[in-house]
This record gives sequence, structure tokens and C-alpha cells, in this order.
Amino acid sequence: MVQQTENIMYLSQQSNLPLNNLESFSLHSALKTLENGSFEERWAIAKVLVKYGEVVIEPLKGVILDENRDSEYRWFALKIISQLDNPDTVLIISELLNTTEDEDLISVGAQILASQGERAISILTALLDSPSYRLCATKALAQIPHRLVIKPLLSVADDDNVDIRQSAIASLSNFDDSGIIPILENALKDYNSVIRKEALIGLVRKTKYYSPQQLATLITPFLDDVDLTVCQQAAICLSHIPHTLATDILFSTLIKPHTPIPLQHTITKSLAWQETSHSIHALEKALYLVSEEICCEIIAILGRINKPKIKETIAKISLKFYRNHELAKKSDQIIQNLCYTWQQINAQESLDILISIINTGGEKSKIYAQSAFHNINKTPTID
Repeated sequence: MVQQTENIMYLSQQSNLPLNNLESFSLHSALKTLENGSFEERWAIAKVLVKYGEVVIEPLKGVILDENRDSEYRWFALKIISQLDNPDTVLIISELLNTTEDEDLISVGAQILASQGERAISILTALLDSPSYRLCATKALAQIPHRLVIKPLLSVADDDNVDIRQSAIASLSNFDDSGIIPILENALKDYNSVIRKEALIGLVRKTKYYSPQQLATLITPFLDDVDLTVCQQAAICLSHIPHTLATDILFSTLIKPHTPIPLQHTITKSLAWQETSHSIHALEKALYLVSEEICCEIIAILGRINKPKIKETIAKISLKFYRNHELAKKSDQIIQNLCYTWQQINAQESLDILISIINTGGEKSKIYAQSAFHNINKTPTID
């Protein structure tokens, strides 16, 4: 075994040797070493296998596309064929991207396609005309960060196959091109919820083509979409629009009596993500208008905001809520969330309230209050 390894290392170092000098080390042996060797042996034999040229493509294709093979083995096979000047390489990588869930292989495959540039795009574009290869080619084109993919992807953005439409729209959304805007707006009308979500994600990246008001108006109807996940995506997209209109729309949807609980949770997070004075005060108003469950969510998420100026506002809002809302004194869950938030934002003004909770609160609330008091006051926990 040691001798074989030495032979492999020697052959790999002789990069200028003609193929007939490799006869003592057969293709079969080289492939077996690639399959069963250590990392170092695979690294060395890969350099040897490249010298065999196109003859290795077919056996390595089987390795690359076999999901049952180990990832390192497939990675080496992929790197070997990437060094061969053959159009089949593009097709194999395209098929790999269409079938594998291995993130490392997807990353390497995408890098190889990108490095081949116009040539890979030309081959893949031709495959779009074939129903058998269209999905595979679309997914491969979607992995190439080159403006030349825009035109072929636009041609399949309204394909009958949902997976093709999704890949095309998701990729097109990454490019700054006005020609993509009509495609995204049209995709908002798609019957498939996955496509509508992709269109929303794409549109919120195109702020240069819309005023904040226009974009908010375009997205708002999808807060009432028939698919809850589309509603949630619309809320997330609105959170990225730097305008009070977007905040007001989120707030009005949050406090509607028939807004689904999961959407209320998403909107709460979306308002907090904005981290503006307007959005924080919207959450303050919501505290008095929503259910106990959402109150807890709002209080907890306020405690995760790190902006110093906003922390001061949060302290005032949460203390006022505790003093003025009867539910805040009755609900152990709300009390516990308030204690946690005061601890997170180091609310010195809460110390008197924390002492009161320690003395009169429920058992679990006392624990939260003790923890908050200890961390805020920097003194031993009160018994």
C-alpha cells in the first residue's frame, strides 16, 4: 500500500508525462484509488486521472450523480471533470444541480459553471428548447451570476412547470435590469403561491424602480392572500420598505380581529426589524389592542432590540404598559416577558416593580424578577 501511494504521488508530480508513461498504472486502478483512497491519495490520483482525458467522463459521471456515494469522493470526481474541455461537463453539472441537496457540491458545481462563462450559458440556453432538459438547464443557468443568463431565463419565466418558473424568477431577482420588473409584477398574479412569494421577494429588491409608497401599495394586497405563507412574506417585504406607510399598513393588519395568529407573529417581528421610532410606537399601541399571546410576543421581541436610543423608548413603553394595563398585572406570562425584557435592556427604572413582583408574584414570575433584579442592580439575588 505504501508503495502504491508513492507511485501515485510520483505520477501526480509528473504533469508533463505523456499518457503512455501511465500504462503501469491502469485507468481501473486509478479509479479504484479515487474511490477508496485517503484524502491525500485522492488528491494525488486526481491529477493523474485528468491526463486520461475524456475517457474518464463517463465513469466519473456515475460517481458525481450517485447520491449514495460519499461527498468527498463526488467532490473529487467533479473537480476532475471540470478540468476537461468537453461540453458534457456542463450537462453533468446541470444534472447534479437538479438532483443533489449537498450544499458543498452545489457550491462547487455553480462555481465551475460560472468559471466557464459564456460557453456554459450557450450550451444551457440551447437545452431550454428540450422539454427533457429544460428544468435541469434552468436550474444551472440560475446558478451563474452573469448578465448573459437574463435573456434565456426571461424566456422560461412563464413556463408551465412551476419549478422552472421559480428558478427563473428567483435568479432574475438578483439582477438590476428594468426588463425584469414586468416579469415580477406578472408573477404576482400566478396561481401558484410559491411563485407569488418569489415575486414579492424579487420586487422588494427593486426599490430603485419604485417610490416607497408605490412598492408598499403593490405589496399590501398580499397580506390578504389565500395562502398564509404569501401573507407572511408580504409582511416581511413591507418591513424592508423605509417609509411610515409600510409601518402603518403592518400595524393596521396586526390589530385586525380576524388576522391569523401566525401572521400576527410575523408582523410583530417585521415591525421590530424596522427599528424606527414609528414602528416601535406602533408596537406600543398594539399592546393594548391584541391578544395576550401577541402581547407576550411584542414584549419579548422588544427586549431583543439593541439600538441604545430605542432601548430608552422601550423601557418607557413597557413600564407604562405594566402600570396602566390590568392584564399586565394578572398574566404571569406577560409579567415574565416583561421581566426578561427589562433585564435585556437594563431598565433601571424597573427595579421597584421587580421588587414588588418578587414579594407578591407567582412562583415562576418571582424567579424571572429575581434574575432581572440581580442583573440590573448587580447585587446578590433578593430572597
